[in-house]
Amino acid sequence: MKEEMSCPYPLTEFYQKQTSQPPRFFQIPPQALPTFFAELLWHDQDMTPTLEKFHGEKLSLNLIGRILRDNVLLREVTLVTPENLAVEFGAIHINLQCFPEEARELILACHRPLGTILADFALPHFGHPEQFFTVRADALMAETLSIPVGEILYGRTNCIRNDREEPMVNVVEIIPPKPKVS
Repeated sequence: MKEEMSCPYPLTEFYQKQTSQPPRFFQIPPQALPTFFAELLWHDQDMTPTLEKFHGEKLSLNLIGRILRDNVLLREVTLVTPENLAVEFGAIHINLQCFPEEARELILACHRPLGTILADFALPHFGHPEQFFTVRADALMAETLSIPVGEILYGRTNCIRNDREEPMVNVVEIIPPKPKVS
């Protein structure tokens, strides 16, 4: 039931900037997500608090790449635990004009996850996943998530809108396999 799809935007922007070929992405229905991934991806909640609840600790942001064009910031990032365990790899398109000045400054600093900023400023918003997919980790994903190249990953695309239904954010969120307990 997998159907090949294009590399999801805004991740495409970073592959083009690096002039490297993206891996192959396959769209899947949410029912095809393995249980661990379904719990983390198949919901309408913000990803940062969902991952913080699952891992039981606050997450921070590691910036991989950044593109600023007019009032749009594109970021390629990992979300990490205090022990620097990467729990998400992704790319995000942020419409800066949808945020108050103080929030814009924090977003542009690229140190805090957007979900944290949305919560800290109590900005009204809603999102709903648009696509679910599977992808085999390429070298960049493997390095940033500390997993082997070729590892099967799952993810989603999501559009977050404000209370006027204007798109604030388009995001690609990719989750690594469940950490093995030692």
